[in-house]
Amino acid sequence: MSDGLDVEHDVVIVFAKVPIAGEVKTRLTPPLSEAQAAALYTAFMADTALTVARYGAQSSRPLVKVVAVAGDSVAASAHAAFAPFVDAGFVFLDQGEGNLGERLRRISGLCLEQGAARVVVIGTDSPTLHVDHIEFAFTLLSAHDVVLGPSFDGGYYLIGLRQMVVDGPVAHEVVFENIAWSTGDVLAQTWERCKSASLLCELMGFWYDVDTFEDVKMLRFHLLKYLKERDSELAPNTVQLLDAWQLDGAFGLSG
Repeated sequence: MSDGLDVEHDVVIVFAKVPIAGEVKTRLTPPLSEAQAAALYTAFMADTALTVARYGAQSSRPLVKVVAVAGDSVAASAHAAFAPFVDAGFVFLDQGEGNLGERLRRISGLCLEQGAARVVVIGTDSPTLHVDHIEFAFTLLSAHDVVLGPSFDGGYYLIGLRQMVVDGPVAHEVVFENIAWSTGDVLAQTWERCKSASLLCELMGFWYDVDTFEDVKMLRFHLLKYLKERDSELAPNTVQLLDAWQLDGAFGLSG
């Protein structure tokens, strides 16, 4: 992954999956079909890549963009759904084996060990995540070891870690251990892990993931009503798909 940057470069890591019908966004089926759920996830991927690319274009610091793929990253890079990441110059890495914590630890640790000053990790479940979220996370990392973007389900939509400049616990070796993943306790347990290791941790504002059909309805209002009235350019791929579904009167999203 190294491309000659010094220790002052930052990294944004996007965790993503190949959008295979029946393997992504399974909590949306029904009422969505497996193919429709995969199409929605594909739109989320494209919009996430766009947001990170926009942040990189405006950042005053060198930025490495990484997409960490569940499975074979080489094969994924040739998949049409990952074209936005290829076009934006993302580095493709395999997440590797293990639970989510083990994979987060592996990828964030790799980036820090290769000289990143600050690392921010996001997923592809929050298509309305804004450039400002990423910028604020990096700002907080100037004064904190760990930054968490809490989600309303008790997890987090973003985690940021910084290179440790003094002797002490290494953040990525601590914050992903002994966490009950995929539960409502993830945020609280991660916070306690930071505190017990004397890591300086800060919370960002709450934001939402899109995991259930009720979340899709919230997303539809946020994008097609609230933000569209304000001429927002956020999440254009998701907007296009939801617009098409609305015109079809699909899934209770009409009106």
